[in-house]
Amino acid sequence: FEGRLAWLFVVLSFEDGRVRVRLDSEALIVNGIAAVISKLFDKRYPEEICNTRLDFLERTSIRSQISTVRFHGMLKLIERICNYAGAQRA
Repeated sequence: FEGRLAWLFVVLSFEDGRVRVRLDSEALIVNGIAAVISKLFDKRYPEEICNTRLDFLERTSIRSQISTVRFHGMLKLIERICNYAGAQRA
């Protein structure tokens, strides 16, 4: 199907007071960016995640290397992880 975007599988969990982030995608570029995001957030305390401002996507050339839809999808992914972490703090 032409124009179909890659699936991104997201599994967020809370174990031993830390947020676990597991991501996988069938598209190599998405999988690579997701791997970086996963490494940054996985096994972190909710407070660490909530107090972190990640802007590497905006500051690097990644933005010009991927589609606008994928770029915004990655920003939404970071937002989703942060929202999940915030919910675990309560």
